[in-house]
Amino acid sequence: MIVYELNTSVSVSDTGLCDASSFSYSIPLPATGEDNLLWSQIGVFPSSVIIADAQSENLLINNLIEGIYSFSLSVEDGICPSAKDTFSITVSNLPIADVGIGDTICSLSYDLSANEPSGTAKGYWIYSDLFNLNIEDSLSHITSLTASESGFYSLYWAVENGVCPTAVDSIQIGLFAQPIASIVPEPISQNTLLSQINFYNTSINNPENYWVLSLDEDSIIMLDTAFHSTHMFENEGEYTIKLITQNHICLDSTSQQLFIELGTSFYVPNSFTPNGDGNNDVFMGVGTELKSVFTTIYNRWGDRVFFTNIKEEGWDGMIRNKKEASQGVYIYKIEVVTNNSKARLYMGPVILIRD
Repeated sequence: MIVYELNTSVSVSDTGLCDASSFSYSIPLPATGEDNLLWSQIGVFPSSVIIADAQSENLLINNLIEGIYSFSLSVEDGICPSAKDTFSITVSNLPIADVGIGDTICSLSYDLSANEPSGTAKGYWIYSDLFNLNIEDSLSHITSLTASESGFYSLYWAVENGVCPTAVDSIQIGLFAQPIASIVPEPISQNTLLSQINFYNTSINNPENYWVLSLDEDSIIMLDTAFHSTHMFENEGEYTIKLITQNHICLDSTSQQLFIELGTSFYVPNSFTPNGDGNNDVFMGVGTELKSVFTTIYNRWGDRVFFTNIKEEGWDGMIRNKKEASQGVYIYKIEVVTNNSKARLYMGPVILIRD
């Protein structure tokens, strides 16, 4: 009687390959000399491969591309039940990470865009400044970034597939809040020869400031880089005060006209914010040595929405029946008579801003 050894089991472990097109494996068999084995591919996804010798204990598979393959191995001796096992081979291409070129913009929000991972790879964003940065979806290759303050930020896009080394690309982004320039002039003291005016800087997002005071386009009287500025006027005339604010590459500017007379000064703001915070809530022309002031405000259709002949009274942004006027541009007409009976007429736009 011949007694055969039972093939109780064969086992092949699942395998991951990085950037490979072939796979080899050897399986030890019992020393009976009577065993027959067969390697075979289960299905044809993601491609049909070539098994060099499907009946050899030394397996060699060619024509692998990226994807997950399933194979089976059976061993039999013709007498005992056959032993079988299935296993998978995961082929992954080298991951690629690409976030492009960095940028510097005048905004605290930025649209991030990196390459979309292929195959089984997954990507994720890495950043160290957890206090000032927020990414809407750190696992998406296209997402949005928001910063709480201006500055330069470094981010990294990492792509991995669990088999190959992780690919990482970096980008530096400059996010700077857009400055908004704003001036509030205020007379300090006047006499018949001198007129001193303070220029208060009420801008936002403005670490750098440049003041330019001019009598005309070719006559610059004052240049200043202080946050607030002051000038003593010794000659009458129509002046322009301009403030340029800067936050890195981001700029904004505003200007106002000043009408200076000997012993009299008068200025008209170009905007106001009637929001009840006690700062710039009322629009009015302000000056000294004034006998009378008549202020009229018109809307963009030419309708009169406000009038007063009281020097100390300005427009609080309310119209008929104590209704709030809409945000937008209005036209002012201010008629002034000075103490020395000189008449002046000032007309121009004023912007009503509601937060």
